[in-house]
Amino acid sequence: MDLRYIGLSIGHSFEAHNHRDEGVYEFHLVLEGQGVFYNGEQEYPLESGTLFFSLPEESHAATSTIPMVLYYCNFWLYPEDQNLKHALRDYFLGHAAIKVGRTTNLVFEEIRRKHQSRDSWLRHSAEYQLLAYLYELLSGERQNTSHQGQIYINEALNYMQSQIRKDFSMEDLVQRLGIDKSYFIRLFKKTMGTSPLRYYLNLKMDAAKDSLRNSEKPVRLIARELGYEDEFYFSRIFKTYEGISPLTYRKLHLEPEISAASSAEALSIASDLG
Repeated sequence: MDLRYIGLSIGHSFEAHNHRDEGVYEFHLVLEGQGVFYNGEQEYPLESGTLFFSLPEESHAATSTIPMVLYYCNFWLYPEDQNLKHALRDYFLGHAAIKVGRTTNLVFEEIRRKHQSRDSWLRHSAEYQLLAYLYELLSGERQNTSHQGQIYINEALNYMQSQIRKDFSMEDLVQRLGIDKSYFIRLFKKTMGTSPLRYYLNLKMDAAKDSLRNSEKPVRLIARELGYEDEFYFSRIFKTYEGISPLTYRKLHLEPEISAASSAEALSIASDLG
């Protein structure tokens, strides 16, 4: 398996596309949303806790009446994974959507965190963790999150993901969980490898990078969608986090068909800055 990308996306829709040329399979796990997911010739309700699977040749798209938040995961299967390829096709044949609930996002978040690590061993472990998830999915066995600590973390992830377009309140979160703040911070760092505030910022920046790569949205709109009224403040936060400005990131990672529109935006902002 080659895990190409796993990230977080935010928006009201994404346009129809497929991955036939790359032979890439794709999962979408909906955290928030209310609308329709289109996969091949089928339409499915787009709801929180639904996992959608698309084969390389299947065109898929989504629209939502409210801003949707979702994980998307692209992976390529090696030729020796033929049995897995056939099993996935059979499993999702005619029903590309399954309800997995919001507990699954803890699994996807661990995979995302490891895949984005600078440690090559952690990046490899993300691929094996996704592979294990696929086999467990095919077997009918679901991730066990009955441990109280896992329940706290999963509820915390749900809350922070739901607040990605707003401000994060640690006090509100621990009050919802009904636990001590210091205990929660220690538990979160032990489980997720980072602090809650750093994780929350990571969510926002990951969603920002997705919009910069895959849309024509101006930086000021992306900033506003993520709760930043001041686009220049957002740009400073982004540069501190990523090491480069949003426009530089877009230039380096831009999808070809978006380049012309983004170049025009860059000229406009440069003019505004004098």
